[in-house]
Amino acid sequence: MRWLAASGRVLAALRLKSSEAGLASPASSLSVVDMRASAVICSSALTRPPIKLRYALQVPFSCAPDALRDIEYAIAPARLARYLPAADHDKPYAMRLYLWNASICESLYLPLQTAEVCVRNAIHYTLIRRYGQDWNTNHAFTNLLLKKYQEELFRTTADEKEVRGAAYTVDHVVGGMSFGFWVNLLTHSFRHHLWQQGMRRSFPHIPQGIEREDAYAKVNQLRVFRNKVAHHYAIFDRRPLAEHQNAMEIIGWCSPSAVHVVRQLSNPRRVVQKPKRWPTL
Repeated sequence: MRWLAASGRVLAALRLKSSEAGLASPASSLSVVDMRASAVICSSALTRPPIKLRYALQVPFSCAPDALRDIEYAIAPARLARYLPAADHDKPYAMRLYLWNASICESLYLPLQTAEVCVRNAIHYTLIRRYGQDWNTNHAFTNLLLKKYQEELFRTTADEKEVRGAAYTVDHVVGGMSFGFWVNLLTHSFRHHLWQQGMRRSFPHIPQGIEREDAYAKVNQLRVFRNKVAHHYAIFDRRPLAEHQNAMEIIGWCSPSAVHVVRQLSNPRRVVQKPKRWPTL
């Protein structure tokens, strides 16, 4: 599609030159191959030189102005506006940044997902040891929760029982609770009830120097960044590689083997550090 958009501009330019010279329109004599070649050869003459950006332009993107307007309307001008300052207010370049941002988010999905699942399962194991397999209905635990988390837990338990029927287990509740619920269990309010009652053992590879408040800070940082990615925020200029490293460290608290698998299957650094320029069509 990149060359096709450029080919349209090539044909328009050729028609203009032909009409000025009194020649027949060249459209009927150009094959698809001719159009592709013309787009490559003539594109530099039909597009202005690329502007200098503070950020690498990772995604090869180009489209006709009317198509760009159509896309901008579909995703909302306010969303694209977030990228305009970084693109020196050049909309095609802002669209490239938007698409690049989407690629970065895609590359972060597995690390963020794995870190979140590791954290909630580690805390789940602590709750089982402290309050039993049915900790979600044990009032000794549920009475410690803030009202909003009590309501979420009771609602999720009821919903899962209704949906799962005889197949229901507390594991379904673990998967149904918000990440904020689990992060809250690392706060100061639960230091005596959970952290000092063996929660640290649920993170078997956590470094000795990391205390409860450090664990909470890093996991809450993960939660905040995870929400930005999940809600399609712009994160390309929000230190995504540092956030990725934070997620990998948290995974490492639980399982070095999981760290190895995630590293093999995802590589955000490669996405962030692609070649600086792409051919412009």
